[in-house]
Amino acid sequence: MRPGGRTMTAAGGGTCDVKPKNSTRLGLIAASAIAAIAAVAPATALAATADLSLSKADGSDPAPRGAELSYTLTVSNAGPDTANGVTVVDRLPARVVFGSAASTQGTCDRSGRKVACELGELANGATARVTLRVTPRRDGQISNKARASTVDTDSRAENNSDTETTTVVGEYTFPSRCGGKIATIVGTPGDDELVGTDKRDVIVGLAGDDRIDGLGRKDIICGFGGDDVLKGRGDDDKLRGGGGNDVLRGGGAEDNLRGGTGSDLVRGGTDDDELRGIGGDDELRGIGGLDVLRGGGGDDKLRGGGGDDACRGGSGRDRKRSC
Repeated sequence: MRPGGRTMTAAGGGTCDVKPKNSTRLGLIAASAIAAIAAVAPATALAATADLSLSKADGSDPAPRGAELSYTLTVSNAGPDTANGVTVVDRLPARVVFGSAASTQGTCDRSGRKVACELGELANGATARVTLRVTPRRDGQISNKARASTVDTDSRAENNSDTETTTVVGEYTFPSRCGGKIATIVGTPGDDELVGTDKRDVIVGLAGDDRIDGLGRKDIICGFGGDDVLKGRGDDDKLRGGGGNDVLRGGGAEDNLRGGTGSDLVRGGTDDDELRGIGGDDELRGIGGLDVLRGGGGDDKLRGGGGDDACRGGSGRDRKRSC
């Protein structure tokens, strides 16, 4: 028997080959099918496939009411291909007040209770992190869910989200110390206007939108929660922002100014100051003297002053000028 037909024995011992009636047509159909499969196979093989996963952890559980609570979101790609257009979305629960959002790559924006971070591409085996800071305002359990996605094909979408449940208990006991020193002037949980003395002061603003003026001497000022305005005035002062969007202003001596987790404006004075942004999208201005400006986790603006200032960015997309 030969392929495509059959062999028959004729009278007298000879043989002859007989082909099916439609063998030519069948061959053409088979060839067309093979060509179609070959055309589709390369396109299928080139489709990007990634495996994103997201895990979420809270900074403390149980967490006190009125204190800052942090969430760390870790996004990983198990490949085999690069994940493009990676996005993380977190819808905050109603029982918390938003503080800040920062990521190790890309940018984060907030609209109402929705926080969206555009992380860009994530290579095979790579990891990116998002840090959210909030303040619980009511006792009880709060659940916070986040989800990661990519514009490419994700082979396992079921591991793209995670929910963290935190128990909020009791009211936060505000600190009575600042910079390791016992406070000499303490504000209230509301909006305060605090003024130092002509001696060395340690001033704690607590919660609320406070305005604190240290006056003379070497003062230590901590704003803590709220959108605070801190002024160091004369001598070598230490100013610490806190959880809100603060304004820190140095004086005429060598000051050490540190923002907090919000988006702060930090301005040095006329001498050699050290300015740090910490978290959030901060703006640091050197003014006079030989200043050192250090960005933090957000997209910061670092602007030197009249001296030979050193500007050192952080993990965000920072802009430097006159450094």
